[in-house]
Amino acid sequence: MALGFALFDRLQPALETYEVFPTASYRQLHQAGTQSLEIDLSQCAPGPKDLLDACTAAETVRRLKLGRGSLVGGGDGLGTIALPGPTSPHPVLQWPAS
Repeated sequence: MALGFALFDRLQPALETYEVFPTASYRQLHQAGTQSLEIDLSQCAPGPKDLLDACTAAETVRRLKLGRGSLVGGGDGLGTIALPGPTSPHPVLQWPAS
């Protein structure tokens, strides 16, 4: 995780970077209806799970950039998490007030 945070910090000034939580994205995409994606799994080894998470992250950011997604959290100073759909106001999606 430390390496991930360091990489994120280094990339942030040069590129738009987003943190995505694929499990949450899967749930929102499921609730939104059928979402299809065609990928070639022939190059995946030992398994496709990381590739599926990466594709889900890309779709999440695409939806965010199209105005259909949302950013949650952010109060911890470590950034927000991108989600592929809108969110309703809920305490778990906000950083607690101090």
